[in-house]
Amino acid sequence: MQNTQVSSGTLRTFQAQKNGSIRNVDIWLPEQYSSQQKYDVVYMHDGQMLFDSTLTWNHQEWKVDEVSEDLMHDGKVKPFIVVGIWNDPANRYAEFFPEAVYPDLDTAFSGFYMRNLWNEKLRADSYLKWIVDTLIPSVQIEVSCNVGQNHTFMMGSSMGAVISLYGMCEYPEVFGGVACLSFHGPMVNSNMLQEDHLNKIMTPFINYLKVKLPSQRDHFIYLDRGGKDLDSWYPPYHKLLLHYLSKKYNASHLVSSVFEESGHNEKDWSKRLSIPLSFLLR
Repeated sequence: MQNTQVSSGTLRTFQAQKNGSIRNVDIWLPEQYSSQQKYDVVYMHDGQMLFDSTLTWNHQEWKVDEVSEDLMHDGKVKPFIVVGIWNDPANRYAEFFPEAVYPDLDTAFSGFYMRNLWNEKLRADSYLKWIVDTLIPSVQIEVSCNVGQNHTFMMGSSMGAVISLYGMCEYPEVFGGVACLSFHGPMVNSNMLQEDHLNKIMTPFINYLKVKLPSQRDHFIYLDRGGKDLDSWYPPYHKLLLHYLSKKYNASHLVSSVFEESGHNEKDWSKRLSIPLSFLLR
């Protein structure tokens, strides 16, 4: 494994055990990190895309270290650290699809994706359980961090946005807020997109939220989309999801934004990363 480099702060990289396999995890610490101080924690998916564009498949990165350092230096947020969880490329869709929604999907529809996208097994519940039961306790031993719902957040883009919202719904006592950038409402690979996915995927997901979405007390949601590339598919999904969330969360607990000139890539996500971080960690 090549060493990930950062421009600001320091990075601790380790390999964690996950159900008999190895998962790479990066812990980013700000420049002034001190074991005598406690820090909030943001858990981010697709960890290999966060810090070092020289190692990413598309030569782009979120610039998490630069953006986070600037926010803390300017006093705009509470001190925090970032835990980047590397994805499993072969099983990314299986780990990030909201597993509890599966029983409500049309069987012919879900059967196709079980065979052709999810490698015959959904893994989101296992993935989240590993984060909550194994990774978070390990991080709390490794670094000096605040413990509890009000100090623990989750963030991702695309399917990483989906699993973030699902994670807060499944573990509302663990995660007090989530940031969902370019929320991938269709929830399938881009080459499998069809017009009827709004009803086949998003409607069952809304039905899930009606049961599992935690109350806005002590919970916060940031939701956005772009307008170009894959994000150009998102307006009806974003509208439907926001319509429901707005019934349950007021403006102090729910922020939604649209960036029509932004596409579906790390470069554009990095440009607006300060917005969700400032909202969750203000």
